[in-house]
Amino acid sequence: MAVFQGAFYAEVGARIRAARDKAGITQAALARALGVKSRTSVTNIELGRQPIYLHLLVKVAAVLNVAISTLIPEPAPPGKVNFPRKVRALDSAKQEWVERVISGPVVSPSEKTNDH
Repeated sequence: MAVFQGAFYAEVGARIRAARDKAGITQAALARALGVKSRTSVTNIELGRQPIYLHLLVKVAAVLNVAISTLIPEPAPPGKVNFPRKVRALDSAKQEWVERVISGPVVSPSEKTNDH
């Protein structure tokens, strides 16, 4: 069973889907062109549940006739999370809450221990 791979892969998947839709290509046709097992593999990639190998990403760009750079999101600035679109649609207070939750507890230097 494929599981969510994180915001980066979700964004890559969303970009692939948008480019595929714009090109008028079905998931099944893209799967055949890439030589992957099934349409489900493309679905999982587009939903961020399956990471995509670099050589496949290059092939996706070629099949969809887009620059590979359009499929790869810019890295988030240091200390900022690159949220998936659904989270970016939330108001800023809710985005801050999500960031705090996924970043984990903040530990001050005085609370850190040396367990070497």
